[in-house]
Amino acid sequence: MKRQLLAFLLASTLVSASLACGGGGETAILTFKFSGGGAHSMMLSPTGQVYTCGYNGSGQLGIGGYDNADVPTLVSTLSDKGVIAIAAGGFHSLALCSDGSVYAWGNNGYGQLGNGNTADQPVPEELTYFADKGIIAISAGGYHSLALSSDGTCYAWGNNGDYQLGNGGTGNLDTPAPVAGLSESHVIGISGGWYHTLVLCEGGAVLSFGAHDYGQLGIGDTENTGLPMPVTTLTGLGVTAIAAGGTHSFALCSDGSVYAWGSNDYGELGLGFDDGTNEDLPVEVTALADLNIVKIGGGWNFSAALTSDGTLYTWGDSNYGKLGLGDTTNVDTPTEVTAFSDTTVLAFAACTYHMFAETSGGAIYSWGENKSGDLGTGDTTSYNAPQLITMP
Repeated sequence: MKRQLLAFLLASTLVSASLACGGGGETAILTFKFSGGGAHSMMLSPTGQVYTCGYNGSGQLGIGGYDNADVPTLVSTLSDKGVIAIAAGGFHSLALCSDGSVYAWGNNGYGQLGNGNTADQPVPEELTYFADKGIIAISAGGYHSLALSSDGTCYAWGNNGDYQLGNGGTGNLDTPAPVAGLSESHVIGISGGWYHTLVLCEGGAVLSFGAHDYGQLGIGDTENTGLPMPVTTLTGLGVTAIAAGGTHSFALCSDGSVYAWGSNDYGELGLGFDDGTNEDLPVEVTALADLNIVKIGGGWNFSAALTSDGTLYTWGDSNYGKLGLGDTTNVDTPTEVTAFSDTTVLAFAACTYHMFAETSGGAIYSWGENKSGDLGTGDTTSYNAPQLITMP
């Protein structure tokens, strides 16, 4: 199997990475946003300050140089840019600013920084291609990147060895280009998996392209596809959000129901079994029915969901303790993270082998793999239960 068991992040969608819980009409709650890559983490404060920690071998922390950091460290060059969204790829990072400008840094071996070359970049660099394009959302896959403009155009660049750029070929791109197969669609959400891509269109249609060796495209076979293909099983279900995990995928519907497809070796689809049976068509995660799910996420072989009342559920592979359940036992059905039973979770991110969450009291927690200081706890010890971390 050519896929390397490396990291992945919960890629951004148009739906914010941090959600205020509660019914309509309530005052919005400002929260941190989180994103995690191969072995690094990104945190965005409500005031637009970007902090990073973890592995920095390709400069993906954006702090200059290539030394790791085991505590959240300010990306000072972005301090006055008005950052509103972040996305961590395998070993690169993206930031979106309020004026629509996009910055990229870190590993660039496949052109995933979009700056016209393949040299690594240890500090954020603006992608001038997006000047006046009106970018409103970003996402980063393993080695490819995505952006979405206000007119519904989806852009892709970087690694294309498995057709994840959706342009019909396999040649890498070192500058952004519109996904031609989506020219007739008005895209409202984007999410990049390790080697595949999901897009959500106006009206709830979901399209996918790229690697399909685990069924992660949801199109009913196991062939990779170089052009966007409709996930027809989801037609008419009112999909409002999408999330691409490493080799699996999710869709969240307006009624709170969740559908999953792709790899299931560790029970990451939440269907109650982990016998290695992958799903190449979306299947409802019935264990989440009636819980009113408002956010979904997938990391590498594990998954998470947040309810409207602030309850966090995780399931799948628990290696390094990344499920936050207090041990390293895999679970194949959504299980409440009881460490938060006495508080309300406002935001979370399922990263590669680790997670972040913020609670109603403004406390920020992390858990899971920590070999390079990914958790920001000031050490390199992995934790199987949420650890309170201190932001600068």
